[in-house]
Amino acid sequence: MLERWVTELESEVERLTAALEVVSRYCALHVGDAPHADEKAARSPSHHRLLVLGPGCRRCDTLYDLVQRALLAGGYRNVSVERVKDLDGIAGFGPVLTPALVMDGTVIVAGRIPSGHDLQGILERHLGPPNPPEA
Repeated sequence: MLERWVTELESEVERLTAALEVVSRYCALHVGDAPHADEKAARSPSHHRLLVLGPGCRRCDTLYDLVQRALLAGGYRNVSVERVKDLDGIAGFGPVLTPALVMDGTVIVAGRIPSGHDLQGILERHLGPPNPPEA
């Protein structure tokens, strides 16, 4: 029991340390900059880009895997998923808690791992209804 409690506390310390580092890096950047403003214009409107923000902790890995499975299950073929582990890259989105999910430059989930059902709802709201799987 004590070992499980210590493991949970270590995980929480890891998450908070990463969050503080992101805030620190964000403050060090120019606050008035819009780092991803021209990114939307360069992308095709039918293609979406998802980013999983996080320094590479267990929770970030879990969110990345969950997003991959949800996209596959929903048949979303016009979506790319990338990892952003670089703290300067994460800080470019503002002081967000990790893990975070960014869609087309907008943070849509931060500081938590949504359930599979919640993630499907989030994807449907932002991407539209799922595509039927190809035979």
